[in-house]
Amino acid sequence: MDEARTLYDRSLELKRRVGDVQGEAPTLHQIAVLDADQGRVDEARTLYERALELERRIGDEAGKLATSIEMAMLDHRSGRRLQARQHLEEALEQARALRHAAYEARCLDLMGVFDRDEGRPAGARARWSAALALYRRLRMPGEAKEIEEELALLPP
Repeated sequence: MDEARTLYDRSLELKRRVGDVQGEAPTLHQIAVLDADQGRVDEARTLYERALELERRIGDEAGKLATSIEMAMLDHRSGRRLQARQHLEEALEQARALRHAAYEARCLDLMGVFDRDEGRPAGARARWSAALALYRRLRMPGEAKEIEEELALLPP
């Protein structure tokens, strides 16, 4: 992880030096993912917010979606459940508006996780069933299998 972080930091420095804002945003996003995976929540949140700001500025709709989803997961893991849901609901609306089925499925999948973790199995079942239908339509068998396994673990 440290080697990856070093490489991303170098990449970020180069992108900034040449004024590559379109390359800077996804690099910030990836560094935030590394920080989140290492438990550096505050650092990750700051980087996601900077990435989101750049993505808005350059009109990178897919980047905004990806960053919003990651921020929702970060908030959920750190106990900020309300913020997590807000990020995810906004991302779901945006995915639907853009007709981006893969991100729509990912949002529904995570909403199912949130519902399960918050003791709402009926909500989890509904969200995961919708995500499963999308994953199947998109021919994403790995994601579909994971959802099927989660659904099988829910109480009837």
